[in-house]
Amino acid sequence: MQYEDDGARRRIAMQSEGERLNSVGLHSNPNEFEQDTVFINNKYKIVKSLGQGKFGTVCRGINTKSGLHVAIKMESQNAKIKLLKNETTILNYLYNENCRDIPAVFWYGLHRETVCLVMTLYECSLFDYVKRKTLSVSKIENIMIQCLSALENIHSKFVLHRDIKPQNFMIKDGNIYVIDFGFSGFYIEGCEISETSENDEPSENIIGSPKYISLNIHNGIRPSRRDDLISLGYTYMFLLCKELPWDNLHKIENTDFAEIHILHPKNIQRKTLKSFENIERLFLDNITTMSPKKIVNYIQYCYSLNYNTKPDYNALKILMSSDI
Repeated sequence: MQYEDDGARRRIAMQSEGERLNSVGLHSNPNEFEQDTVFINNKYKIVKSLGQGKFGTVCRGINTKSGLHVAIKMESQNAKIKLLKNETTILNYLYNENCRDIPAVFWYGLHRETVCLVMTLYECSLFDYVKRKTLSVSKIENIMIQCLSALENIHSKFVLHRDIKPQNFMIKDGNIYVIDFGFSGFYIEGCEISETSENDEPSENIIGSPKYISLNIHNGIRPSRRDDLISLGYTYMFLLCKELPWDNLHKIENTDFAEIHILHPKNIQRKTLKSFENIERLFLDNITTMSPKKIVNYIQYCYSLNYNTKPDYNALKILMSSDI
């Protein structure tokens, strides 16, 4: 199926150039798309590759009619794990619900044997931003407040992101945007769903990025709003320290488990290091860490949330702006 989103065209026409210009945070890695001129939907010319990941390729493109630079995500039609259709559905739904902390979808469809998603292009991820610059505590806390507001907005539309990490927050003109909704899904508010139902075995495979998934996901519990916030808490640690306590793990020689399996030795190490007791010890004992009490209080609150509990986003924003 191939379609041009008429609703997206109308929305884009109403956006300012600043909103439209310049959602993908992958590192440079040239490939075959740079060798030949390729046009998607006879309109979007591929300029260069931005990166290639486990699930597809991302390129910078240009709308040859308007001159607008765009991001083009591509996925093989025969891929075992298909994410672009889900991402397009989620993004269009959120945009139609007046969520503006996300990319706009310009076009989705099939080019030869490749599924393509054309969307807003952002130039800098939070990951790259913090690696390039030394940020003040107040700057980091302001970024966290914006990230909390973006997640609150997304959650208010009954969507869970499920892959929160610094690479999936983008910065443009001082504003924060959330990208990469391929793993996202919906939740039902007010419905008492258990963490794992009687008939369900705990999930053995990780959804998201192992470094940033919450402690609950390591335990095989299905994700809820609290888990997006916990992943944001780990992002907060990264912003302050430029690394995570579980970045440098013991070398693993042999294992029967895939890297996304909760029993992979690295994930077992991460699970141990993500315990509240360990985080509290690491940060409160390390007097060189900026805002150690805020990290500990943030994680303690998020870890205390029940599966169905609506988080108090405002309380977390107040924590970020407090003087402790």
